[in-house]
Amino acid sequence: MHEAVAGLRLTALTMALAIVLACAPAVAADSARLTSLLSQLPVLTLDEDSTNVARLIGPVRDGERVVLFFWSTYDRFSREELPAVVRFYREHRADRSVHLLTLNLVEMREGVKTVKGFLAKEAPDLPVALDPSWRALQRLQRLARREGGAALGLPTLAVLDADGEVIAFHRGATGRTYDILVRASAVKSGGARRP
Repeated sequence: MHEAVAGLRLTALTMALAIVLACAPAVAADSARLTSLLSQLPVLTLDEDSTNVARLIGPVRDGERVVLFFWSTYDRFSREELPAVVRFYREHRADRSVHLLTLNLVEMREGVKTVKGFLAKEAPDLPVALDPSWRALQRLQRLARREGGAALGLPTLAVLDADGEVIAFHRGATGRTYDILVRASAVKSGGARRP
């Protein structure tokens, strides 16, 4: 009898493993386009080490969203919108279906030290990378332009789905950043609705 129970457990475990392995490639394939796109967005860490957005965000699965918020400490509109991004991050950071990264467009006139000082006071827990050459923003802009996006400007908010599609793209102060983030993060894949 013990052999029969052990055999059933082994069969059940084998079936469960087969299901997991069968599903794993589909999950990885769903986000391959997005991972490829994010790996083409070069940035620096706050320690000024070269990396890309894909490495900082980590794996993105089907149905998940990536939120990128481009801003600068010297831009008044960025400073006005940043509290909404911080609020969204703090309220949704446990939600693994939304990956948020803010990208500071640091310039020589402000420097990394200024950015770090600003973050220490205003948003010490916010995930931040640096885009000093604006290359990540320009690359994303080219994609968004195909999706009907506007010209470069600050702040810029982009929400992408796991397929790499831009589902929300806003430039400048909207006064609705928090609401846009909530709506865009709630849209499931295939839901073609734009906030």
